[in-house]
Amino acid sequence: MRKQIKVNYTESKNIDSFSTIEKRLFEKAREAAKNTYVPYSEFKIGAALFLQDDKILCGSNQENAAYPTGICAEQIGLAYAHANYPNKKVRTIAITALKSDNYSSSVLWKV
Repeated sequence: MRKQIKVNYTESKNIDSFSTIEKRLFEKAREAAKNTYVPYSEFKIGAALFLQDDKILCGSNQENAAYPTGICAEQIGLAYAHANYPNKKVRTIAITALKSDNYSSSVLWKV
């Protein structure tokens, strides 16, 4: 059986228009991006997941010597959420990409 999933997302380089919790998610995603292991691409991605019980969980991308194979920040965050909170739904995911001090981009997914 196939199930279709629809996801609404917002992309912005300016987070001032977002709600307080959404801004907090972007802050947590940016913090998580600083914990990446990206010796090959140097492209740091952080994800912050907002669960239905108001918990915030984070993940960051991890590369390995078989580059470009690696694990994305969202995958790590979702795996952690499901392993530790299997009955809690993810309400929102904020993702921030940092390439250098001059570039960052953020995406917000509401599930």
